[in-house]
Amino acid sequence: MSLISITKNGTSFLQFPNLSKFSEISHGVFTRKNGYSTAPYKSLNTSYSTGDDNGRVKLNRSVIAKCFDGNDLIFARQVHGVEAVSFAKKNMSIEKGSFDVLPECDAMITDIK
Repeated sequence: MSLISITKNGTSFLQFPNLSKFSEISHGVFTRKNGYSTAPYKSLNTSYSTGDDNGRVKLNRSVIAKCFDGNDLIFARQVHGVEAVSFAKKNMSIEKGSFDVLPECDAMITDIK
């Protein structure tokens, strides 16, 4: 399966063909391209826990949010493993901005729009 290459608001990312068939599903796989971080985090680093400049991380996260029409996003602590986290609207209690205290995972799904 080949991923679909997308460019939106000057940012390139990838999408899965099977998920792209559903207009109600927003998703993207972002690479290190099109961000503000400098070496060694160059360039689209989204983690506050790596030692990168917090201002640049915030800008990088806004780059990704613009690809999803500026909606608020929740970021996880990516660990390059096999765990996925589900966020159900009825159980949502995460305060805005507390993104890096989430469970370690590499995928997230939700029913929140």
